[in-house]
Amino acid sequence: MALTLQLNTTADPDDVDGGIIIDETSLLQNYTASFGIAGDQNDTDIVNTLIDDTANTGLTIPTAFESRLYALGLVGVTPTYTALSGFTGASGTQPTGANLLNISGGTYSDLLFSDVDGNLLDGYDSGLTTIDGSKIWLYTDTTNNNVVLGRKDNGDGVLTQADETGTIVFAAYLEEVTGGAKVWMILREPLAHDVGGSSAPDDAVDLSGVLYVAATQNLAFDFAGAPSGQHYFLMYKSSSGNNGLVVTGMDPDKSPENQANTVNTSQGGGPTTLGTDTQGMKAGTGLIFTFVTDPDNNFTVPNLGNDENNYDDEGNILYGGLFEASGGFVTISQTTPPKPITVKLSAFTTEDEEGTNGSGDGGVAGAGFFDGLLDGNGVAVDGADDLGYIQSVTLRNADGTIVTVPVGGGGSFIFENISTNVTMGGYTVTFTQTDDSEDGAGGELNQTVTVTGPLVTIDYALADGTTHNRLVVENAGTGNSTFDIGGIGLPNQVVLPQEVGSAFVFEDDAPTINATQSHAVDEDGLTGGIANGPAGSGTFADLSGEAVTATGALSAIFNAGNDGLKSYGLSDTQADIDLIAAFSLDGAGAPTALDLKSKLGDVEYDVDVNTLWGFVDGNGVGGYQTSTSDRAVFKLELVDSNDVDTDIDSYTFTLLDQLDHLPLDGVAGDNSENDILLHLGSVLKITDMDDDFITALRQNLAITVDDDTPNALGTDVDGAVDEDGNNSIGGLAGGPGDSNDPISVTGANGSVS
Repeated sequence: MALTLQLNTTADPDDVDGGIIIDETSLLQNYTASFGIAGDQNDTDIVNTLIDDTANTGLTIPTAFESRLYALGLVGVTPTYTALSGFTGASGTQPTGANLLNISGGTYSDLLFSDVDGNLLDGYDSGLTTIDGSKIWLYTDTTNNNVVLGRKDNGDGVLTQADETGTIVFAAYLEEVTGGAKVWMILREPLAHDVGGSSAPDDAVDLSGVLYVAATQNLAFDFAGAPSGQHYFLMYKSSSGNNGLVVTGMDPDKSPENQANTVNTSQGGGPTTLGTDTQGMKAGTGLIFTFVTDPDNNFTVPNLGNDENNYDDEGNILYGGLFEASGGFVTISQTTPPKPITVKLSAFTTEDEEGTNGSGDGGVAGAGFFDGLLDGNGVAVDGADDLGYIQSVTLRNADGTIVTVPVGGGGSFIFENISTNVTMGGYTVTFTQTDDSEDGAGGELNQTVTVTGPLVTIDYALADGTTHNRLVVENAGTGNSTFDIGGIGLPNQVVLPQEVGSAFVFEDDAPTINATQSHAVDEDGLTGGIANGPAGSGTFADLSGEAVTATGALSAIFNAGNDGLKSYGLSDTQADIDLIAAFSLDGAGAPTALDLKSKLGDVEYDVDVNTLWGFVDGNGVGGYQTSTSDRAVFKLELVDSNDVDTDIDSYTFTLLDQLDHLPLDGVAGDNSENDILLHLGSVLKITDMDDDFITALRQNLAITVDDDTPNALGTDVDGAVDEDGNNSIGGLAGGPGDSNDPISVTGANGSVS
């Protein structure tokens, strides 16, 4: 049964599955902490903990992950965000979470973070950036391939260039458990969330299509299923994954055709084994094993059936590409006669053979496969195929144990990881070096190995960091000693990498409202205003002082969040302007909606960049015009309070003219300084570094405008009038003590008659 890796995720956005979702909001967000909140209850945040060199207990990341981060330089660092796949926030001493990957259908030797082809990530573009514009590059940790690192520029200013020593922005760890693997992740700084211009607080970015998890298996091919006989090729596919082998003789298109080297299959009453030409591998003959990916199922054993012609058509050798291996093993069988034999191993790297895929389309292999083998003439030397360097061998017995031979003094010699020439106890290992330069000096060294003895299995390993995709096995003996190949194995081969990046989700943070700010101004402070109005209580009392301005910090209204502040501003969207409201307050402060007027003129609103004007339109044009008959009643300005830079951080409200307060004739508050409440917050706007923005609620900036009222001056004014002068009542001039006074007295504010 084939090994299968499968994501444990669902399509329901509110369902907590095996995905891992970090929310950049400061507060923990998971199923327990955010239950019922759409877009948040499926998050998988856990508590952040300090990274140090001690084993932690409680709600913390695994020690293997923490210790690796510590070694990578995150000493004494507390991540900004931490998450675990499938974590619901359930109480407990250690978060359990759920598998991100479910694994079934067989065993594997290793799990690792990889690219789509199963290769370690080495500066792969994640498609993500930080808030400051630095691209993030993916690296599989070379010490622990269960760890993947997202690194950004290391400070040299080249924000778009991979940097293997760059600052770690995020890291993830595969915790292998029964039936699959969980994932733990830390994030150290916010990411950019440019999602189609959206300003939603849960905009999400992920690693879709760039991050994979690969499983490796020790592939073994036993050649079962092939019909007995001679064939120009055989092609096998692994029972797990899509890797395979193409087996040919040393020179399968040798001319004349009756001298071409073939692959001979024999069952001999037991497992299928491979020889060449007539039967087994005689001295001086060999077989070539090429490691291919995606071999065409129609042309692999046993799907080609028993028709010999199927195995004679070179055009049927169709596959997707080649894969690399750092070593392998060869099993020897049917040694005849049963005595020591000599086997030579040569490791090569070849390019995809050019040819036709049998349908007329250009492709790999097909009709050009035989021409690309070795030097083209059946000789295993460095040439078109690049000869590699076999570093060491290990010899095994039929039961898998390592060959051990006695030596003098009661000791023993173990044929394990042999890297030098040795002859001991009937076995000989000989390494032969060659130089690939034309003159045989100064080029790249290559090395083959020849082993003599009663051999069963030979394990071989190439030099560190090198691989091969073609193996040549030759009978390097003499005389009539022959043998068959009973099996070929390749360790740690990638099995169908599974895309997991789509389950690594980073949700955005967004600005929020901090609090409502309230201020009061007094019409008494306007030109011509009268200080100290009549006595009153509550909202009918006169304000202390005569201030006509009020200021405040915008940070008191807004919180920029973890993405950081980009700017404050005013919204000129008409819908936001239309939300501005005015209210008349009764003695208890209860509001009643009010159509705002000034000197009987309707007050209109207009936003001009960073200034909101309240004005009376004097020319009917619309919008406040400073050079026309428009009359400004108040203004709300956004300003830089410290003059150190040009960054807006504050607001200033200025009352410029009076507002018409309700007369309240005959009711409570009549003839007192009652109040008008302005709600101006709907035009205040904040944008974070991720270009997410919100506007405040209108009530988040409240301005109370206290009325101005007439006031008796309290100064005595004397005057006299004389009825003598009033002809309408027949007044007569003169008379005893008459002072000849007028019939009217005039003062500064009127007259009395």
